[in-house]
Amino acid sequence: MMSEKHAYPLRILALVILSGLVGSCRAAPDAAPVDTTHQKRVMTVHDDARKAVSVKKLADAIETDSSADLEHHLRAISARGGPPLIRDNDVRLLIDGPATYSAMFVALEQAKKSIDLEIYIFEDDEVGHDLRDMLVKRAGDGLRVRVIYDSLGCLTTPREFFEVLVEAGAEVLEFNPVKGQPHKLNHRDHRKILIVDGYIGFTGGINISDVYSRGSASTGFRLMGSKSSQQEHARKEGWRDTQVQIRGPAAAELQRIFLETWNANSDSIARRDDLSLTQNSLAEISGSNPVLSTGNASSGPAGDKVVRIIASAPDDEHNVIYSDLLTAIQQARHSVHLTMAYFSPDRRTIRALKTTAERGVDVVLVLPGFSDVSLIFDAGRAHYTTLLKSGVKIYERQDALLHAKSAVIDGVWSTVGSSNMDMRSFLHNNELNAVVLGSEFGDAMEDMFAEDKKRSHEITLAHWKQRPLSNRAREMFASLWDYWL
Repeated sequence: MMSEKHAYPLRILALVILSGLVGSCRAAPDAAPVDTTHQKRVMTVHDDARKAVSVKKLADAIETDSSADLEHHLRAISARGGPPLIRDNDVRLLIDGPATYSAMFVALEQAKKSIDLEIYIFEDDEVGHDLRDMLVKRAGDGLRVRVIYDSLGCLTTPREFFEVLVEAGAEVLEFNPVKGQPHKLNHRDHRKILIVDGYIGFTGGINISDVYSRGSASTGFRLMGSKSSQQEHARKEGWRDTQVQIRGPAAAELQRIFLETWNANSDSIARRDDLSLTQNSLAEISGSNPVLSTGNASSGPAGDKVVRIIASAPDDEHNVIYSDLLTAIQQARHSVHLTMAYFSPDRRTIRALKTTAERGVDVVLVLPGFSDVSLIFDAGRAHYTTLLKSGVKIYERQDALLHAKSAVIDGVWSTVGSSNMDMRSFLHNNELNAVVLGSEFGDAMEDMFAEDKKRSHEITLAHWKQRPLSNRAREMFASLWDYWL
């Protein structure tokens, strides 16, 4: 979401200007229904060697007693096509900033060859300085350190902050500089990726900022006073977000995507990487004898998780994140559990949520009870009546600022990433999500979802119909701008 933190006012001004200059808007990405009836094979990749295997065989590889639900979603993935499935990974779910930063710093301390960071917001605050100082230290140790930061997301971060990295020997790239390039203002790099040695990767919704310095779990117990004062406190300290740590060959795919962005935006040939040489180097790390985060060699795989890394950019012919999420919702058999920070869906997504709920699937949304971006908050609420009437259940979390972007469907298809459920993510930003298949990781996602739901307030249709006229007016106004939000 480009509007995180203080970048929002400038963006609104720019988009008001842009809206007057643009005669027509791009349509939502294509996501036609898939036919899984006769789908028998699915593409996988392991140690850079692609091969086709049966859906049943892959399902059994994911879990010993593979379920019909897992096979069903694997067929949908195969029918849809797109990025390969990647086997033999270890995936760890990280809830909130403290757990995420702790795991990241452990990986950075143990790095042996390279560190690559692609980030939307990199704050000039305590958390930002701690991470920057670690990068400076590792660059001084002789590691190759590369950083891509978004120009608008880091608008208030002084250039001197990044110059310290450059002076230490790190390579730094500013994505689509705001200064002097107004035509690029709307295209932002919203990804949050850290890759260590091409073998340990992190991705999700967490930026580098003090707002994540406290976990959201304790915020609700600490808050006292009026509702507005509680929300203001949560805006500053109680951000609720989700990240994943991936060890194994899927981290090399994160590295490949990072390098594509690095090469495409490097203005100097000397800074560009030969992807083939880099991938060969990655294969040495993530091959049959990977170096684990403990620093010990292993002759076996990092783990048993099958992961799909899905990235999107405005120039893509088809938005894979949008189509994969929509397909998973449409193919759901039992449950669709979404946790979404910025929720302003297009008509096709609304239709998918409605029809899925109307055929008896448990469709539950956990959304923010307040936001750092009032316009998109109100734009999303404009859809509540339609969704509630169709049987979709909606909960709003009040005790922490909800910034997570995750979903678990039928307990076997899970995703965590940077993409929100809005047109900005699907049309205007660089985004990246990780899809993890299987019930073991799905159970962890369901537990996390249940906790968020427990800490949230349910919005019922009867109650929603009684909301003030002023709220309805805000929703109507905000919905006029949802394409640009």
